[in-house]
Amino acid sequence: MARWADKATATLTGTESIPCTQSGTDKKTSPDDIAARGKIPSINSTVTSNTITPTGTNDLLRASGLSAGLTIANPAATPADGWGLVAELKDNGTTRTLTWGSKYASRCATLPTATTAGKQHLVGLSYNATDDKYYCDFALVQP
Repeated sequence: MARWADKATATLTGTESIPCTQSGTDKKTSPDDIAARGKIPSINSTVTSNTITPTGTNDLLRASGLSAGLTIANPAATPADGWGLVAELKDNGTTRTLTWGSKYASRCATLPTATTAGKQHLVGLSYNATDDKYYCDFALVQP
């Protein structure tokens, strides 16, 4: 039987698929599946005038060393339904306010309104196209 590495050089087109087993269940992997899993994360770490604006296809917002309050603006383009976004935030040792655009809302967790001095924050969001909102799924602070 050929190893996966041997198959990795194959080119898939059209409706071809690679058979594989996951958790004891036979699965088929399509070119779209491979492209989605092989995607390099899109990271936005550009803070301009104390604002960071996701593109709509960003996977990660990274703002560190914050020396003032931060506004997380509404995305510049409409994300795909179910799109996930993680905000990784850290101040410069002083608590900073966090302001979220109108397309962000609390759901499973509450959107943080301030950083904890010197601690890393991780905020997980998922986009709901029906509501046109990124909902907060988790909000963690470094212990």
